[in-house]
Amino acid sequence: MEPPRRFAFRWVKPEGTLVREDDSMLVEFTLQPEAGSTRLRVVESGFDRVDWSDEKKAKYASDHSEGWQLYLGRLAEFAPRVTRDGHK
Repeated sequence: MEPPRRFAFRWVKPEGTLVREDDSMLVEFTLQPEAGSTRLRVVESGFDRVDWSDEKKAKYASDHSEGWQLYLGRLAEFAPRVTRDGHK
């Protein structure tokens, strides 16, 4: 964490295992001021390091692509309604 600009975590697969670079994805959120607003950048990396079958990689990529679109879309709808002091 680097408040208020960066937050990151490892998405561990399989559940309950210790975090390793070859079995998990790194998810990074960064906030950057831009033209009087804020840009959110989300990067999920490590896909090239996991030792999974092509089928498992394809399912993971599809699931996460759909998931990020859904949840970031919700955030885009919600964020403009919140003022700088956190009130709606």
